[in-house]
Amino acid sequence: MTKIFKIKSEFKRNIITMFTGTVISQAIPIAISPILTRIYSPEQFGLFALYTSIIALLLLMSTGSYEMAIMLPKKDEDAKYMIYACLFVALFISIFFLTFFYFFAKDIVVYLGNEDILLWLYISPFLIIFLALLQSLNIWNSRKKRYKILANNKILNTSSIGVSQITLGSIVVSNFGLIMGHILGQIVSIITLLKTSLKNDRLIQNFKYKKMFLLMLHYKKFPLFTLPNSIVDGVRLAGINILISKYFSTAILGQFSLAWRMVQAPASMITAAISPVLYQKTSTTPKKDLSKLVQQFLLKASLVSLPIFIIIYFFASDIFVFVFGEQWFEAGLIASSLTPWLFLNFLTSPISSIYIIIDKQQVMFIFSVVYMAVPLTLLALLQGDNFFDVIQVISIAMSGLLIVFIFLLMYFLNRLKD
Repeated sequence: MTKIFKIKSEFKRNIITMFTGTVISQAIPIAISPILTRIYSPEQFGLFALYTSIIALLLLMSTGSYEMAIMLPKKDEDAKYMIYACLFVALFISIFFLTFFYFFAKDIVVYLGNEDILLWLYISPFLIIFLALLQSLNIWNSRKKRYKILANNKILNTSSIGVSQITLGSIVVSNFGLIMGHILGQIVSIITLLKTSLKNDRLIQNFKYKKMFLLMLHYKKFPLFTLPNSIVDGVRLAGINILISKYFSTAILGQFSLAWRMVQAPASMITAAISPVLYQKTSTTPKKDLSKLVQQFLLKASLVSLPIFIIIYFFASDIFVFVFGEQWFEAGLIASSLTPWLFLNFLTSPISSIYIIIDKQQVMFIFSVVYMAVPLTLLALLQGDNFFDVIQVISIAMSGLLIVFIFLLMYFLNRLKD
């Protein structure tokens, strides 16, 4: 009984540590957003959204989803080899996309109708190697339960990005201030976390290629099933931004990206804090007890977040104009429409990894394909309609799918109790 109490106490302390760090780190970009929206135009925010979409999509492919396996081995030595595996795959993917963009970058620019993105297509393959390292080190330190280090690094990351973006936007008249600031902040975060990991864990020692490949083969389900699922998610997120830019305008994309970020911000504060701790908890919890754990999480998460989303739904337009300026009124309308979708996304994001734990990656993949196809199809079919009407339709459709997602997960978890 004492042991169980200690485990629960540790779990709560870890969540509090991550939550505190995440709240501070997320509060920084929220706090500086009114400054950024007065320095940069909706078009520049739209370019930044395109850049982050491309980087996020490449990053999903860059590790083969092997970073998810870092948490699983019983031995730390095997977990270290999964970090090596992530970097090995990232190097291969980087070379592939460097070659691809060399031949097709200009064609992509023509399709997007945005020449400013060309430079970042050429640079992106180099960036994903470093971002893959950052992603792997985050999960490694989560495995080691260094939640205080992770929380502090999140704060360092967002504060570095914020200071860089404001400084570059103030002293340099450029479309690239948001992007360059983001890159500089990530570099600071990588250097700090790598220094800490090398000091505490001796990550580089007695490396054997054969062992790395054997472990990659052992965890082959991640590139076979989890990776396609991640790619589908990446295509959905990047595809939405790309199609908005293509069918409507880069300025509309800027309005949409700000709305998405600001509505998601309160939820992501909690999600980013809970997800690594919840993943570690669920991966060690007996499968027959997962159903109860998920039910408790959904109930508590709903009670915490629902009041916030209700306020956003009814008052988003007034809030956006007051905080960000008159030119962001449309972002407020979009934010209101996105609220149901993002509320349910907040509930489901932390528990999506349970499909991996219960070995239902195939089901997750099928759902993800549908979840990707719906918004992209609606954007293509409704491209001639009013954008705000289109977003409302998409939000309702995606909310319905996430409700199905929850019921489907509970169905599988209840079967494990039998």
